[in-house]
Amino acid sequence: MDAFDPDLRHGELRESLGELRAAGAEAEELTSDLTPEQLSWRPEPEAWSIAECLDHLVRTGEAYLEVLDEAIEEGRGRGLRASGVRGDYRPSLVGRWLPGLLEPPPGLKIPAPRRIRPRPPEPAGSTDEDDAHPSAAFLDLRQRLARRLVAADDLDIARIRVPSPFVPLLRFDLGAAFRVIAAHERRHLYQARRVREAEGFPV
Repeated sequence: MDAFDPDLRHGELRESLGELRAAGAEAEELTSDLTPEQLSWRPEPEAWSIAECLDHLVRTGEAYLEVLDEAIEEGRGRGLRASGVRGDYRPSLVGRWLPGLLEPPPGLKIPAPRRIRPRPPEPAGSTDEDDAHPSAAFLDLRQRLARRLVAADDLDIARIRVPSPFVPLLRFDLGAAFRVIAAHERRHLYQARRVREAEGFPV
């Protein structure tokens, strides 16, 4: 079975899969016709470019993959299997609050931890353009996150706790973890679109 087209039984995880697909489609639509110069353009010296927004999302997603894997393995080891109707999931208080905080348009500026800040842009001509296109890694991340949705589909996603990769004392349920990832992606895709629409964007 293709990892990005699974037959998920849990309604919450099906919704998360739809959000993954929507983010991938938006990233492709946003970047497919842009040149390297346009992708790396910053509206202000300290602002992020479109490429940097996507690189930040990939770095954040990779950090979440680690804690998702650990939580899924632990939940399976403890026998926390799903039971009953799989559409009756209710997120925890933190699981409701944190995604709402991350949704665009940004209200509160949240500094990115050092480990997930974008990499400095490569010098022009230093890499193959196809390999360097920032949407490629983001689309690959769709597949990897989808595999975690498949792995979680038979688990009790409300009882399995996932620590934040960046604030270890902050924990939320497994279902909410996918909500957090999706809201964070929408936040920075919104930011990337604002860059493309900014005055002075190269044409």
